[in-house]
Amino acid sequence: MFDFIGIAIGFLFAILIVSGIIFLIGYAFKNSGVKVNFDVSLNGYFYFVRLISGGVFCLAGLSRILQAVFAMIFGESFSFQMTTYNSRLDDQELIEMLDGSIAASLFTGITTSIISGIIFAVHVYLQSKNDKNISDDKSSDLVFKVLVFSGTIFFGLVTIVALVGTIEELYKFILFDSVDNIENWSKGVPGEPLSIALSALVGWSVTLRRLIKVISKK
Repeated sequence: MFDFIGIAIGFLFAILIVSGIIFLIGYAFKNSGVKVNFDVSLNGYFYFVRLISGGVFCLAGLSRILQAVFAMIFGESFSFQMTTYNSRLDDQELIEMLDGSIAASLFTGITTSIISGIIFAVHVYLQSKNDKNISDDKSSDLVFKVLVFSGTIFFGLVTIVALVGTIEELYKFILFDSVDNIENWSKGVPGEPLSIALSALVGWSVTLRRLIKVISKK
């Protein structure tokens, strides 16, 4: 149901690569005589990567850890979909298996969180160094406001969509054992959308708090 999250993460990494290319181009123009405010552009790059890495940390790292936690508390069927496969020995024999495991989710979540967390921390440090050169430049502040606003909208939409999905999946999960003779009725898997909703809520609360601070300064 939430395969779009994997696609989104891949897309975010692609944007990260493109951002690196833009950074290198900007660096090449730094001493070329072209009138480009390199420090402001660099700061925009730092803000952007912080937003991307923060999104990866929440949606691909923290969400997987939460998914594993829910599986340990409520059972693996709460977090992982049951999928039917054909046996290698007999094509007529069907084997039912979960499409994930607690160990795999924990490994993916922890490693992704560490990698994205390191990327975030490094860019926070580099940005703090770069801020000394543009303390009086208002254009850098504008870039920050735009990205905070964009991040708030993104995390907010993901949270709302995931919460709606959680309600639907939870309903199907609870009623599964009491439903008989209904075609195409499958057991719900609320652990996945719930973990996404909670992890996106973390990002939403952070960006929303920053946005409120920006608005309150006016």
